[in-house]
Amino acid sequence: MFKVFEMEPHQECAYDHIAIYDGDSPDSHTLGRFCGYKEPHPIIATGNQMFMVFKSDVSVQKKGFLATHTT
Repeated sequence: MFKVFEMEPHQECAYDHIAIYDGDSPDSHTLGRFCGYKEPHPIIATGNQMFMVFKSDVSVQKKGFLATHTT
């Protein structure tokens, strides 16, 4: 779950974003790509692993994100 979520908004999330994958690598199925101010819904993996990538172009600074997980 995301407690804080604030990144540079863009329609395609082309600049700052996080991408979450259902597995142990970015080759796994994509669960979502998120940016802007809208807190993503709770994300559920099919197994016991998720892979997250945070990308930033460093041109616009926002608060970022704070996420927690449960098993």
